[in-house]
Amino acid sequence: QTVAANITPKPASVTASDVILEYGDPLGAAGFTATGLVAPDAIGSVTMTLPGMGSTPDVGVYPGATPSNAVFSAGLSSNYIIAYYGGMLTVIPKEIVLYASRTYDATTIIDASMVGSVNGITLNGITQKLTLTGTGSLANKNAGYGKSVTIDNFVLGNGTNGELASNYELVGGQANINPASLVVT
Repeated sequence: QTVAANITPKPASVTASDVILEYGDPLGAAGFTATGLVAPDAIGSVTMTLPGMGSTPDVGVYPGATPSNAVFSAGLSSNYIIAYYGGMLTVIPKEIVLYASRTYDATTIIDASMVGSVNGITLNGITQKLTLTGTGSLANKNAGYGKSVTIDNFVLGNGTNGELASNYELVGGQANINPASLVVT
């Protein structure tokens, strides 16, 4: 005797992993977690979609990658009803270390005009042109190389090409204080 049976697909879910990126890093591919599968069934890959953002989102928290179209590496997708859940994308400020250089002048002051690398940041082939104002200080006035700079009074400003200072964070500074020339007559 033959018995008819209805085998209904099992609920399962795929959730995109949360991602934390530093501003300017490539978005790349998010990972995912599959739950509710019966062993040895496994999902090998999914399609990830990033909703409505450019290749370099500003600092903030966004709905991240949304998975879809699960491809099974073992088992059949027809055995499951799959719910898809997106993760979160958190973009943190890009850290900037300031580099300055000047000739010994018997002071501990480093001002913005002595810093050369704030405008050297390149993202997507475009050189960022942030502004920098204020001053920093050295622990002592002596000449030396790779000296630590206190950056508390430096302020980053928005750039001339629309770059946002809020996408960056000053985290330190170094200075080369070159010996002054001495002329003896």
